[in-house]
Amino acid sequence: MVVFTNRPDFDECSICFEKMVDEVSADNPFVALRCGHAFHVHCLSRHIGDAAKGRCPFCRADITEDDLEDILDSHYVTPDGTVYENGRKVRSEWPDGRIGFYEGERGAERLVRIEWPDGTKQFYEGEPGAERSVRDECPSSATRFYEGERGAERKVRIELPDGRIGFYEGERGAERVVRIEWPDGRIGFYEGEPGAERLVRDEWPDGTKQFYEGPRLAERKVRVEWPDGRIGFCEGERGAEQIVRSYEGVVRYKRLRTRAIAGRIGPDL
Repeated sequence: MVVFTNRPDFDECSICFEKMVDEVSADNPFVALRCGHAFHVHCLSRHIGDAAKGRCPFCRADITEDDLEDILDSHYVTPDGTVYENGRKVRSEWPDGRIGFYEGERGAERLVRIEWPDGTKQFYEGEPGAERSVRDECPSSATRFYEGERGAERKVRIELPDGRIGFYEGERGAERVVRIEWPDGRIGFYEGEPGAERLVRDEWPDGTKQFYEGPRLAERKVRVEWPDGRIGFCEGERGAEQIVRSYEGVVRYKRLRTRAIAGRIGPDL
């Protein structure tokens, strides 16, 4: 077997019957078998697949094992933009500018990454044919994380450039934010339908809790609970809430009263 990369003595590929004279290159080589028939490498590789098909597809002459290895280990680019190195698919280029990267043994290559023209990168995991999206990296916005089987991946987390991390629940396409963690240690909890999630509670690293009411983007603080047991009630417009009354030791009082009722301490508090 001889692999040519310049003008051949053959006019067309014996598999696809397309002209080879003007299109042969280092990325698009062809092979001339010992029987005299010529083929594009990508056409012959697809036909052979494995040693069980080690015959010329035109005349059925045997292809030696050494020649089979040379063919299957070739470097070439198929007409659809798929790049093979040492017989393994390593990259695909699509008309919309996407580039897909593959890893794995020959015949079992799996998609591991897609790069978009805008710089976005999508990462995949899973067995060949069942690769699922696990992460998107957008250079100017956020990194999104996904879980679930192929075709049913759902967003579970988003990491923003300012350090915020959002957590999501729900089925694919109907994910809703349930929690946001801030760089300062604050954790916000949310309720509501997708796209209408509203803040209902903030928890701070020192144990303080703030409670909110109102529709999305118009939530106002209505109650504050401090670690020492104080509770403050707030009124006023969003951003201008003021504590109008508060209680001290409410948490401790309720705990002692509950224990008294249960008979674990005397009735006199």
